[in-house]
Amino acid sequence: MRTAICLCILLIMSGCTRDPKGVYEGTVVNDSYGQEASLNIFFDKNTSWGLTGTVTIGPPLHGGGRLNAKRDGKNIRFTTSDSFLGRIVWMGEIEGKMISGTYVVEGLLSEKQGGRWVVIKR
Repeated sequence: MRTAICLCILLIMSGCTRDPKGVYEGTVVNDSYGQEASLNIFFDKNTSWGLTGTVTIGPPLHGGGRLNAKRDGKNIRFTTSDSFLGRIVWMGEIEGKMISGTYVVEGLLSEKQGGRWVVIKR
């Protein structure tokens, strides 16, 4: 019985690692300016070459839009583009139903920006 319970817990926790498709909610923090906002990520397709979806960021931060992601085991990397900020590179690690990591703004701003983020699958 104990083995069966442990196996069920492991299967539930590892479910996201195999197929992260779905809706995730959490927060993003811009460490450069000390600002925090809501973060929603929707992965809509999981193919052999990667994931696609959308990122939505609440005020006061910017940077949402369509994403194209690549996975390597638990590691995930994706980009979004913002007309104001330019390109944003998101890097994270998948742990069960949680994905967390860092991001860096590359592009239009003369000043480099970055921060951290965490989301949990609904």
